Amino acid sequence: MQFEISSFLGGLVLGSLLTVALAFPRIGRIFARIAAVLFFIGGIGLIAWATGGLLLGSELTPFDLGQIAIADASDAIGWGTGLLAGGILTLVLSSLGR
Repeated sequence: MQFEISSFLGGLVLGSLLTVALAFPRIGRIFARIAAVLFFIGGIGLIAWATGGLLLGSELTPFDLGQIAIADASDAIGWGTGLLAGGILTLVLSSLGR
């Protein structure tokens, strides 16, 4: 395993944010709401991209995000609905307070 400084710094930042989120619940809820918005944006974007491609009858340009490969409209719609469901769940769970 090769040591990379970017992986180390990324882990350090994520670990620090997780520690702060667990120590201060209000900050944790803020981070969760930010993540929910990002999930919403990703989900709506993927669904709109796939729907536009289907309606116009054009081929979607396949792309990879790490180990995730989106090549068809059905892939994009599936991942988009999954992100939307994750965003809704994250938003609901972050709204449950004391």
